[in-house]
Amino acid sequence: MTKLITYLNYNPVDDGSLIPYFWLSMKAYVQDNYPESLWQYTKPLGYQDKVLEEIEKNAPNVVLASLYVWNYDETMKILSEIKNIVPGVLIIVGGPHQLYKSEPGWFKTHNQIDLVCKEDGYGEVFFSELLKTLDKGTSITEIPFCVYPTEDRLEYRISSTTFNKLDFKWPVNIFKRFKEEVLGKTVLFLECSRGCPYKCVFCEWGGGTGSKVSFKPTTSILEDLEYLFKECDIEYIINTDANFGIIKRDLEIVQYIVKNSNATLDILGPSKTNPKILYQIFELLLAQENHSEYKMSIQDLDPEVNRNIKRKDLSVDEHLALFKGISSEARLELILGLPGATLDKLFDVHDFIVKHGLASYDRYLWVLLPTAPAYEKEYREEFKLGYENFNTIEEGFQFSPIEGAIDFKSNPSPIVTSSYSYTREDWITMYRCDILFMSWTFNGFMSKLFRNKDIRASVLAKDIYFDFLPNHLEGLQGELAKELLKHEGPNIEVVDLSNTELKINIHMRSLATLIVMLNPTYFFAQLGVWAQKYKSVEILEICASMPNLIEEPTGLGGNMTDPYSNLLK
Repeated sequence: MTKLITYLNYNPVDDGSLIPYFWLSMKAYVQDNYPESLWQYTKPLGYQDKVLEEIEKNAPNVVLASLYVWNYDETMKILSEIKNIVPGVLIIVGGPHQLYKSEPGWFKTHNQIDLVCKEDGYGEVFFSELLKTLDKGTSITEIPFCVYPTEDRLEYRISSTTFNKLDFKWPVNIFKRFKEEVLGKTVLFLECSRGCPYKCVFCEWGGGTGSKVSFKPTTSILEDLEYLFKECDIEYIINTDANFGIIKRDLEIVQYIVKNSNATLDILGPSKTNPKILYQIFELLLAQENHSEYKMSIQDLDPEVNRNIKRKDLSVDEHLALFKGISSEARLELILGLPGATLDKLFDVHDFIVKHGLASYDRYLWVLLPTAPAYEKEYREEFKLGYENFNTIEEGFQFSPIEGAIDFKSNPSPIVTSSYSYTREDWITMYRCDILFMSWTFNGFMSKLFRNKDIRASVLAKDIYFDFLPNHLEGLQGELAKELLKHEGPNIEVVDLSNTELKINIHMRSLATLIVMLNPTYFFAQLGVWAQKYKSVEILEICASMPNLIEEPTGLGGNMTDPYSNLLK
């Protein structure tokens, strides 16, 4: 009798172009460490597949699923339906987003789940030992990284069998072995190491934080890349390491990519401690146009905040030296609401951007991840963290009609909304301010204005938010400004404009852009009249010139990407 395994990775950004790297790595590891296995595999299922139809057709014995913050709720619903369709199926979840510790009785509440691969576990090792256990009928306590429920499912236990991660034998030639699952794909997740030695409190990372790092052999990485560049048209490579550039050989990998492909390389976790190697890496990528900009991921500009979150990183000066030496454009990446942040300090980002010539910034919501150190009770009590479940949405949604189905996917996430240094009211104001000015900076609306020589950018930003927007716009633009300034949620990123003539649901950032774009001439005329109080000729000249620059957006230095043609007809 054929024994079947199905792997589910519900990734909303995968349109079918992504190579299923981890799935191939698991299968290759089984080949190497349990070659006598007779288990068969269905094709991996993703966001674009008719998952339940495939499950009903194949009736697998085992279903594996990866859980992340962006797919947790949707995946758990699907797994519950799978259990109804195939009642005897063994359902196992892995990935970094695990709630069995943080939610009492989690296995009881989610009785569709049979086992968990621990959040910092190596899935390949777990999977190989699982199949041996199923075949031999031995105890699940012999499976490393295995989390299982007690008999009443009210508590959990963790396998006593251990595995030294530094003994992990990385499977080789995984793409060549499973070429039928690779051909035609264009996007690669490139893993060169696993684990992270640092303990930033907001982070959960596959392979674990505060742990020793396992490095994949360089020869194996280059052999995989050689095969893919020969057999596939790889357009985009996403490096998933926590600290890429931490050792010198990472530069060798980048050199190989640049020399042998035209793929864009995105580094999710650049090294926190080795600016010399990072400089060489980014210099090479930017020179070859394999990377579009330098990202300064520093979480917060305030040293107190970064001490509170135990952030290990390059200093601001080291980041600036990297940017000044290699790139004409850099974007600042921050996190909203970290402990020590305040409403007054929020506006400092605009002075920083102007002073150092950065292009724009993003300040992300702080999702309180259940396996991150900040989730621990002691940390939350020490810094007086409060959080609320807000619906966050998939990237790419801009607006939809009120009538009928709304075309965005919503994911409830615990967002930190208060701490010892700011109130919940402060937080919602900080959030709205950021949305407004991130959008206007990205689109170039405020770039010239904030760079004037008379009034500091932080002062202008604060005055525009608290005075100009609520008091000096009329008509539909005034209505939209007021909607943005009062919006709270629970769909924190989507505003319901059913009370306006537009009759749409719209993303907050798109709403910020729309406030200007409905009538740029009127907007900047009003801004100019209001700004007379500063007695700055330069500011008035900038306001007068902005409508013409918006008509010719190359003069803005921004990115006019939001599709408003249907709204502006």
